[in-house]
Amino acid sequence: MDLALYAAFGSPISFLVIRAHYCGSTKQTCRTYLFRVSLSVVLSKLPDLTYSVFATSRTGGIVGLPTHRATLPTPDAEAVWIDGTPHLVTAELETWAYVAKVEPERIPGYWYGRNDGSKKPTTPIPSGQRVFYFLHGGGYIQLSAHPNDMTSNITRALVELDDSAPHALSLEYRLSATVPLPDQNPFPAALLDALAGYNYLVDVMGYSPSNIVLVGDSAGGNLALALTRYLVENKNAPKCPFQHHRATLYCFPLGQTSALHMTGWGLPRTPTPRTTWDSTTVDEVYTLNTHS
Repeated sequence: MDLALYAAFGSPISFLVIRAHYCGSTKQTCRTYLFRVSLSVVLSKLPDLTYSVFATSRTGGIVGLPTHRATLPTPDAEAVWIDGTPHLVTAELETWAYVAKVEPERIPGYWYGRNDGSKKPTTPIPSGQRVFYFLHGGGYIQLSAHPNDMTSNITRALVELDDSAPHALSLEYRLSATVPLPDQNPFPAALLDALAGYNYLVDVMGYSPSNIVLVGDSAGGNLALALTRYLVENKNAPKCPFQHHRATLYCFPLGQTSALHMTGWGLPRTPTPRTTWDSTTVDEVYTLNTHS
């Protein structure tokens, strides 16, 4: 049976997802679900571990994926640590975080660079240089910003697109979990992390907000939309003194489920301009189909 097994070990276990690559019968679906729940109970008794594990018959082995708790050394990217930004949390986001008992935390990210250059950009950043800010997919419960993750191919491709944007920061935002596992990192944890990553690019690295290109795949596209909305709606707030970024690229965002039902996978492979909800928000919004 061609299954993808993803087990992320947190405190004591983050989540366990078993996903079939085919459409099976109701009986097979029930067996898969029962196996997932049973295995999650067994794994929850194990000691705390930092890294995730991804195994599939299609990839041919087990691959280690880090979580937000630690970084995993790799020659394909440079890891950095990003401080939380409680001073930038305001308006509804402040209320949501208080209700969910979620606070900004220090989280990692990975710098990707062109094949012929360094992974992390040197400071000061040259005037006019752009940067990609990538938020990976995974339904907010799985996958990673690390190069071992399958979505890292998007990040690698982005930095080769144009000489004006030779680097990309991929954020290792907090992943969520719920029953039958212990609850952890509920909304808006990922949004707080995305805000911290944006602040890191502007306040630490020195990028102009107008030169940041925000990219999200699937759930990451949904998170990119949420971050864009927060920055736009609070651009004049004392706690959030940022201009909006130049463009937002949504790679098959989770927020467009209606388009999925209408067109299936028949979306164009090339970037297709879409009408923005506010002409002052971003210059251009694209939808990319990364699944066809």
